[in-house]
Amino acid sequence: MGGYTKLWSDIITSSVWNEDNKTRIVWITMLATANARGFVSGVPTSMAILARVEKEDFDKAIGILTSPDPESRTPDHDGRRIEKVEGGWLILNYENHRNRISDDPAAISSRERQKKWREKHKEDNITLPNVGKRDIAYASDIASSSEKEGKDTAPNELAKYLIDKTSEATGRNLVTSIKSSSPHISKLLKTGIAECKIKSTIDWLTTVNMKSDYRFEVQSGKALFEKWDKVQSAMARGSIEEKQPRYGA
Repeated sequence: MGGYTKLWSDIITSSVWNEDNKTRIVWITMLATANARGFVSGVPTSMAILARVEKEDFDKAIGILTSPDPESRTPDHDGRRIEKVEGGWLILNYENHRNRISDDPAAISSRERQKKWREKHKEDNITLPNVGKRDIAYASDIASSSEKEGKDTAPNELAKYLIDKTSEATGRNLVTSIKSSSPHISKLLKTGIAECKIKSTIDWLTTVNMKSDYRFEVQSGKALFEKWDKVQSAMARGSIEEKQPRYGA
């Protein structure tokens, strides 16, 4: 699932850092939204919104990132960083970047300590620290749903992400549960929609969408599934046509 990418300090000495600010922002945004295989799902307009840049600046950045770079430290693909593929873009050499292991002495020492700790405590019963009732409910929902759906936890994690982001944006604790939202998000995944695309859509719904006078009211996986096509159209146009009252209105 997208959401975590290693960012090495030597990026600031790479040739991409010599580009303009907008190009650097687009590059970091693509790294942050890529899935485990380096695939970035989206269309130019929605990605420009996520990167907080103008569409023209995004297109210019894509042109730079897909072009050969003779100064790149990675000679593969003639220094190109991404390529356009069906449904989005592919970050070239992404897996090599993600699997890179730090040679920093502190990082090596930390890995060794963690390894020894895991070996020592692998048979121990671990007592979790105190957590809120809501966190316990989430954990219970995820465990219950995962047993029914197998080991695929992506629908549950995305359902939790939707509930957390919407609760934060509205300032309310939603009554919607992971258990009820997860099956509908699973339907989206089964249609071939990438996890990172669902996550970026949730981000859009709880940021850009929330700033509009009228907005989509999506508080559950069911609503996300039912309004998916309309939301994608609005993201692509950079505007919202569906008229919905504000929360609490």
